[in-house]
Amino acid sequence: MRRIGRRPFVALVAIVTAGALAACGSSSTEQAAAPGQVTPVSATVLAASTLAPVYAGIKNGVFSDAGIELTLTQVAPAAVVPAVVSGDSTFGFLAIPSILLAASKGLPIRIVANAGASPDSPVVVPNASTVQKYSDLAGKRIAVPNLGGLGAFAVVGALLNNGVDPKSVQLLEVPFGDMESALDRGDVDAAWLIQPFAALAEQHGKTRSLGSSVEAADMTKLGSAYFFTLDKTVSTNPDMVGRFVEAVKQSNAYGLEHVQEMVDIVPTFAQVPPEVLGPKLVSATYGDIPVDELKRVNEFMVANGFLTKSVDIDALVWDAGSAGGK
Repeated sequence: MRRIGRRPFVALVAIVTAGALAACGSSSTEQAAAPGQVTPVSATVLAASTLAPVYAGIKNGVFSDAGIELTLTQVAPAAVVPAVVSGDSTFGFLAIPSILLAASKGLPIRIVANAGASPDSPVVVPNASTVQKYSDLAGKRIAVPNLGGLGAFAVVGALLNNGVDPKSVQLLEVPFGDMESALDRGDVDAAWLIQPFAALAEQHGKTRSLGSSVEAADMTKLGSAYFFTLDKTVSTNPDMVGRFVEAVKQSNAYGLEHVQEMVDIVPTFAQVPPEVLGPKLVSATYGDIPVDELKRVNEFMVANGFLTKSVDIDALVWDAGSAGGK
């Protein structure tokens, strides 16, 4: 397990982005498709159930109808940004805190599409714990899946909104699959979970939930993850990016209307027992990029030490509706 405070968090990001910066200058192999042809496009993603609409979109021909042959490659979170900036992948899929961190380090990236609903992500504690609510977490050890991702951000926001100084807790990096065991052993006092791991924990009956961290952190309008690409990609091939974005939007809209189909498709790309999935897999937060929410999150991250410098959100978000993209 890895421990984190505010300063070590910044140092970790510096290490990851330094490698990504070194990779800049390479170019992606995807080219614009000629009329009637299909453009091969690659995206590096996480094994996230909220991507179910995109997988369904591939299966149902939404992307091929847009002239895109989309290939998704699953990796660990730390490998997403390097894959994009090196040109190995056209698009990346990450939680917004990780994208903002990369952008704050000078990486030439642009957010292009909202691709993840705000997850049902509770903080859970052992049944015998004295912790009853978020305000009881002061001085506790809390497991998150990675030190620079949505979990750490959501937990800090939830703590602040409930009167707890985040510096009073320890955030420990623990893989989702190991969190229940860590709670059993007493290695951590609480754990931040997303679906399907939250449903699995509930099914096992050894923990109880303190409630949604997303709601406690006032993040319900944010969305959990986004597709991003290099600035030069939107500059040199805005048509392809625009078609990709439209296909993502169509897939998300389809997913909201066909929840059971989304539940059924998750086990085809993630190791998830179908019986633990349900309607919370998708939510109404799919849609356009919430620029005002991103600005609020950016300010929060700067104020609380997640970012050493502010990010220009208007420049970061690509606007497909403007001439050639913004």
